[in-house]
Amino acid sequence: MKDDKTTYGPPPDDMRQFSKRDSIASWDLEGRDRIVRITRVLTAYLPARQGRAADKTGCVFFCGAGGKEHPKPLLLNATNRETLTKLYGKSGKGGANWVGKLFAMYPTTTRFGAETVDCVRIRPVEPKDGKKLDEVSENVAPNEAMMAKQDAAAEAAERGSAREPGED
Repeated sequence: MKDDKTTYGPPPDDMRQFSKRDSIASWDLEGRDRIVRITRVLTAYLPARQGRAADKTGCVFFCGAGGKEHPKPLLLNATNRETLTKLYGKSGKGGANWVGKLFAMYPTTTRFGAETVDCVRIRPVEPKDGKKLDEVSENVAPNEAMMAKQDAAAEAAERGSAREPGED
């Protein structure tokens, strides 16, 4: 006989982890930078929802240090598209210019209309030992100058005294 009773366990750190999303969200990063390598670059066709028309945007699939592709892509908003383009140029046919490149994802907040909302931002990573990014697997560190600039912009945005650079 099958046991049909509900079972219970300890709660997660963030209840939003139960959200059924097809793409990476800030809470998926569990409060930490994640250094990843781009495996695929595609177009995501987004359905109409909450009064918004259907749309499309770029997205990147990626893998971590273990080399296994993550099942959820990162949808590229204007800020993250611009950051990747500044780092690696145009994505190229089939995303060829970006595949294999590294970046760090991190959770933060941004202004969206009158609200402050959670978001995922990206920043470059630099090799600790001076190797080219293409030659690096796990031996990387977040770009400290970029982190300081982004953290200062986020703090200014929280105070309401400035926009976050590249705000969507």
